[in-house]
Amino acid sequence: MLLHFSNMPALACPQGPYYCGTGADKAWGCDIVNAHYKACLYAGIQISGINGEVMPGQWEFQVGPSIGIAAGDQLWAARYILERITEIAGVVLSLDPKPIDGDWNGAGCHTNYRYICSCFSWLDIKAYLL
Repeated sequence: MLLHFSNMPALACPQGPYYCGTGADKAWGCDIVNAHYKACLYAGIQISGINGEVMPGQWEFQVGPSIGIAAGDQLWAARYILERITEIAGVVLSLDPKPIDGDWNGAGCHTNYRYICSCFSWLDIKAYLL
């Protein structure tokens, strides 16, 4: 996600110093991201992390671990909460995977999953099923 502020200064530096950055000059919208995190927890969404991305105002949040379709439901609910919080703050939200042209990494929705066979032996699975 990328937060667009009406008073957003030009991006003076190339990508690099902003990634997972802290401070008002690198991590724009920290108050919005923290409010979103707290609102998701209050709503019962299994949000498990937030971090700054490659450009200032670009953030990532993680939902899960969740099981099955609940992961998608929680992601949609978290996005809705984020839209409402940015609306209240007077900030425009973009979920575009490549919001700014040029030498900037894109962003997207990536999924991490684990297949049961990757963490248990066949004997463990067989004992579980029987």
